[in-house]
Amino acid sequence: MEKMLPAGQPTEPLILFPQYISITSWYYQIYHTMRVDDNHPYHPVMLEIFGRKNCPQGELLIVRNGEDFDPQSAEWDVDLEELGKTLWWYMRSGIDPMKEANERRLLRYMEGL
Repeated sequence: MEKMLPAGQPTEPLILFPQYISITSWYYQIYHTMRVDDNHPYHPVMLEIFGRKNCPQGELLIVRNGEDFDPQSAEWDVDLEELGKTLWWYMRSGIDPMKEANERRLLRYMEGL
């Protein structure tokens, strides 16, 4: 992934689980790079979802990831319509994506017990 990002210091990817609460086995990962002299504007959708503290600047790379991830399988291709619905859901609901990710991981763990 890092080879596909613009020049700069790669950061820990941000995570967004899909809008459907029942989905705990996969999520979107948002990759971006940080630059000391970064004067790119904040991405308006990401700013609305993550707030200024965690908002990426500049170019983004969004992929699907999760259990049994196989990059060769079309199952893991990002559906832009579903991604858009998920982004809209986070924007309209005001749900904290960091807390949501932790809750979904906990649900997934409990499902495996």
